[in-house]
Amino acid sequence: MKKLYITSILSVLLAFTGMAQITCNASFVTNQAQGSSTMVQFVNNSTVSQYSQVRYIWNFGDGTIDSSITWNTNRSHNYSNVGTFYVSLKMEVSDSVTNAIICTSYDYDTIVIGSLTTVTASSSALQTASGSTVINFQGSGTKNSSVPSYSTYKWNFGDGSSSTLQNPSHTYATSGNFTVVFTHEVRDSVTSSIIARATSNNWVTPGRRDTCNVSLNSNVSPNQLQVYFSPNSQASSFQGKYYAQNFTWDFGDGNTSTSQWGVNHTYAQSGTYNVTLYMQAIDSVTQAVFCLDTAFGTVTVTHKTPPSCQASYYLDTLASGGNALFIYNNSTPGANDPNYNVTYNWYFGDGDSSNLPYPTHTYSSPGLYSVCLSVHVVDTNYIGCYSYYCDTIGIDSLGNVIYKNSGFTLNVLDPSATVGQKEYEVLDVKVYPNPASNFVNVEGLKEGAEWSLYNIQGAQVANGYLKSGDSKIDFGNKQSGLYVLTLKSRNTVKSVKLSIN
Repeated sequence: MKKLYITSILSVLLAFTGMAQITCNASFVTNQAQGSSTMVQFVNNSTVSQYSQVRYIWNFGDGTIDSSITWNTNRSHNYSNVGTFYVSLKMEVSDSVTNAIICTSYDYDTIVIGSLTTVTASSSALQTASGSTVINFQGSGTKNSSVPSYSTYKWNFGDGSSSTLQNPSHTYATSGNFTVVFTHEVRDSVTSSIIARATSNNWVTPGRRDTCNVSLNSNVSPNQLQVYFSPNSQASSFQGKYYAQNFTWDFGDGNTSTSQWGVNHTYAQSGTYNVTLYMQAIDSVTQAVFCLDTAFGTVTVTHKTPPSCQASYYLDTLASGGNALFIYNNSTPGANDPNYNVTYNWYFGDGDSSNLPYPTHTYSSPGLYSVCLSVHVVDTNYIGCYSYYCDTIGIDSLGNVIYKNSGFTLNVLDPSATVGQKEYEVLDVKVYPNPASNFVNVEGLKEGAEWSLYNIQGAQVANGYLKSGDSKIDFGNKQSGLYVLTLKSRNTVKSVKLSIN
């Protein structure tokens, strides 16, 4: 934009007479949608040193002239044709009394109408090394113009610095985050005026470093040798690379794993182990390792032998009869063992069940029934075992323990309720000692009696006859365990639960 200033003879004379000389400055800018708009706004920025009568004469370059006497008048003009137009503004300042022109100023510019110019811009930024504040920039763009034109470039680096190179390199004074603006401008080859422009933004962090951070988690199964390990990791590339993570586990017992996520590991024995996790961040394109980190941890595992358990019951063939069956729950461990939490489940074979250790159950109809018992044992360390036992029982029509014509009742008893006492009294008969070794004494028997000894499976293992006045029954050497001693005198049958050591 060029300017021309003309001062009249009157203003010179005013200077010689001591009056203040008036100065004027014609100035305008255009506001045009780049490339295609035919409507142009002209903003009048002209100035004059003191209030006077001012006239503006606009020549829009297409044969249209506009003039008026006013102060800083803006104009809008719609061009009817495309092309390049030379626009001028003439400013005349005149004396308000004599109307004599005392100051004249000119301003002019060139605009392009309807050039149909399109432009694009793209840019990139690359930090030269980890921790470096030197950033290399690359700018590019395309243009399509119906008039001869050329491209210019501008960079605003966000720290107050700039460049007009297309691909500059810039060193930042400090680390931090900066917004960089790249501008691609298309200019008319004749007038050098801007026809169109486009911008592209980048965000840079000079001084950024490659970083890797990893830690490990461990979840130890209670009282077992198995541990579940998982990583917590994060990686950051100063160039914003896409990356993959590789992990190597060292469990401290001579075993390793390359599992990339969680991994279960079972140790061979109890102990405390030092665990190490190695992490690598790898460039997804070049496969180069760009950072490493290591995490350490300690785990303690304890293995305890689970308890043994055995579901079991046996039938009391002597006490059972009539409409009742008596069985003994001799499962191990017992229901009252303080070291274990024992859960029982009885299944009576008719659709009913019970979770009591010593239940009573009445059957509604006769028949043979499969009675099953399950035992679940958990010790104080929450380690457990499971056992299951079934047998078939019933009562017949003669009262034998097979079948009965009407319903009957099943009674489950605790064998410790009778075994282990010093004496067991049935009416006026006493049997002792109990527990016994290979004999017992009988007191109170008024006449002879037949005796039999049964094991817990119901098999007879010894028998004999005790005369009136006799007081000792000799079994001989028997295996230690629970037995049932029966005494039969006339039509009376008495049974004693006996423990033999």
